[in-house]
Amino acid sequence: MLDRAKTTKTITASKHQGKVNVAVEADVLCVASRFAKKVKTELERLGYLDKRYKMVKVSGHPTGENDAANSSTDNMIALPVTENCIANLDEVRKQIFYSVADGDATNLPIVVEVKRETVPLSSSSVGKMKQSR
Repeated sequence: MLDRAKTTKTITASKHQGKVNVAVEADVLCVASRFAKKVKTELERLGYLDKRYKMVKVSGHPTGENDAANSSTDNMIALPVTENCIANLDEVRKQIFYSVADGDATNLPIVVEVKRETVPLSSSSVGKMKQSR
């Protein structure tokens, strides 16, 4: 489980040709890219997708194993989620599995990893930041 006492939000902002790039450390569920759209839709339905952040690609193997035998990795997608999602993780995993894996005969886990990842703010969040200046 994530240790919130040891994790802090890191915000970095840089201006490059008038653009503001902001990255924040957030709780994410890592899923195989082939499941990303279905999982995102289910998280939205359940109210657990954190829309303040964008989804990002992360490297890794969909079985969660990173070794030489699994060198051909399937890109994974990190989906930013709310604290409520993390608090109810077991139930969320079940909900996602039953809605996403329906009819898909796979031995791969749907949610491969839960971690904190640096993700960019959504366009609307950046726009709100610019307006408040």
